[in-house]
This record gives sequence, structure tokens and C-alpha cells, in this order.
Amino acid sequence: MKNNEYDLIIQKFDSFIKERKLHEDSGNGNTVEFEFAAKDLINICPQHSWQRFIHNVLTHPDKDLRNKGLKLFAATVGTGKAVTDLLEKSDEHKVQEIQPKRIGIMVFGDSVAFGEGDKERGGWVNRLALYLKNHGKNDTTVMNLSVKAATTKHVLNRFESEAGERLRPDKENFVIFALGNNDSSVNNIAGQPIIKPRQFEENITELITKAKKFTRNVIFVGSAQMEEKKTVPLLFNSKISFYNQRSAYYDNFIQQIAHTKGCQFIDIRNLLNKDDLAQDGVHPNENGHEKMFKHILYKMITQGKLPFERITKPNSAEPSNECRCVR
Repeated sequence: MKNNEYDLIIQKFDSFIKERKLHEDSGNGNTVEFEFAAKDLINICPQHSWQRFIHNVLTHPDKDLRNKGLKLFAATVGTGKAVTDLLEKSDEHKVQEIQPKRIGIMVFGDSVAFGEGDKERGGWVNRLALYLKNHGKNDTTVMNLSVKAATTKHVLNRFESEAGERLRPDKENFVIFALGNNDSSVNNIAGQPIIKPRQFEENITELITKAKKFTRNVIFVGSAQMEEKKTVPLLFNSKISFYNQRSAYYDNFIQQIAHTKGCQFIDIRNLLNKDDLAQDGVHPNENGHEKMFKHILYKMITQGKLPFERITKPNSAEPSNECRCVR
């Protein structure tokens, strides 16, 4: 990237800010509008050009443009580490270090993500929150917005209003969708799935579109195997049946769309066995939720973008029951 191209980006960014009469919040970094302005300009500079872009930031003779460039980089890429690494290599240009953002994890799921079946610690989402809290990740907030019996249709109807109230621009936000099993379940009277495959694909695509208005970190968690002799039909509701094959079919839709849209998919299809399920054959028990939390955290760190040190699968969470995630 040439300096004149770099100047053009910064000038457009500056004009964008002035046009909307936006301002920088000197207290905590960037306002919501400032960050969205930066994200709106990401297409001007392709992802592979950011290394050259930040080099030009550090070597540009105009201090004001250097500072704006660093803020644009931080607001768009969302991490301070890349900036810090480059700053450490540059003795000639000393620019104030941009601190990494705090982490916000928001989960939209069904009864499994809600914690059904785990009477000890409230499910895999709450176990994740407890583990992070008790391992020094006090700058990480986990919000569980899961609802029993939720489908993709239900979450679509409430996602923007609920996410908009909670996602903070001073955090690196992650949105996790743990859905699909209820969509794939069959209404035994109608003989049809609750959400038909084509509609399900459209819903997943729309969820990604909506989520990416708030963050680039979108993660899907698949569904685990069930005990079909208890789920066809359900022991507690004979009008509904859950089938492993159909659930896997819907998981495949999610995985394909997530890959196409640049989202992470965490497969748990073969993670649990019969001993990890509650009496209803659908929901994990305490041991199943523990396995899920460990697996999901491990995959988020080693294959996703969660900016913690690479770790082995946690063997013992040892969380305190006094700490719970936000609902």
C-alpha cells in the first residue's frame, strides 16, 4: 500500500467522522459510532493489506494521521496485540500503546445452553463463566440469553434488540449461537419438522448477517447425540420427536453456511455418550455439560479468536458456586 492510498483511507475516515459529527470518547476509547465508522471503511483496505497498512501508520510523518490510523486499526481489527508487537519493533516511532479490549461473550441458545439437566452448576455456559472467573479472566463477561424450546425463528425475532442493549464497543464481543435441535424436531401430528430445512438455512444466514453488524466473532455450537428410545417420541411430550439423523442433517447446514460466511463451527456430535445424558435422553446431565464446556472453551481458543493463551483442555474447573454468568 502506497502512502497516498493510506492518506486516502485516513482522509475518508476523518471525513466520515466529521460528516456524522462523531467524537472520540477520551474516557474509554471509541464510541459506538466511531467503531461502526471504522468498520464501514474496512472494505477500502482488504484484510491482507493490514500489515502494510500498520507499517505505513508507524512511518507516516504526520503524527495526527499516525494516531488516527492506529485507532482505525484497533477499532476495526479489534486487538491491541498486533499493534503492540509492531510498536516493540519500531524504535524510531514511539506511539502510545493501544490496550486490548475486554471480552464479552453472549450466548443465544435453547434449553441445553440454558442449562437444563445440570442442577449443580447451571449448564455449560455457566460453567464457562465460572471457569473464566476463577482463572483470572475478570475482564471477561459471559451473558447467557438462551431460552428453553428456542428455535432460530425465536432468536431472530429478539436478537437485535437484546444484543443491541448489551454489546459494548469497549469490548471484543463474541456471539455464540447454540441452536438447531429444536428446529429439526418433528411435530408428530403434522409429520413435519418445526422449522423446515430451507427456512432453517435462511434463518442461519440471517442470524449471521445480524450478528456481524455487532461483531466479526460469530460462533455456532452444534447438537449432541441423543438417546432416541427416549426421544421418539419425547418422554414428556408425545407430540414431538427428536431424531439424531435429522439433527445431524441440520448441523451440516450450519457447518456449511458458517464456513462460507467465515464463522466458527464447534462440532459436539460425538462428544457425549448415553451416560452423559439426563433421564429425558435429550439434555446433558452434569457430566455432559462439563464435557461441553471444556470442549467449547478449548475450540474457541485453539481454533477460534478468543485471545487467551493456548491451553490444553481444562481438566478441573473447580468453580465457585457464588459466581454465575449474566442472564
